[in-house]
Amino acid sequence: MLEEAKALDLNVSAISNQALEVAVKESKRERWIAENRAGIEALNSFVAEAGLFSDDENFGVI
Repeated sequence: MLEEAKALDLNVSAISNQALEVAVKESKRERWIAENRAGIEALNSFVAEAGLFSDDENFGVI
């Protein structure tokens, strides 16, 4: 595959860097979600029970 890419004058280094950038961003995103899952679920549960502040008639919509 590498030889074919070189034969097509593809910039293998740039393509590799782009692929690594995408993989690193996705990995960081997945890790952040896993690390914050409990907090996200707690907030979602609170909102489901209490609603949003902006939904309150006395508070008004921002």
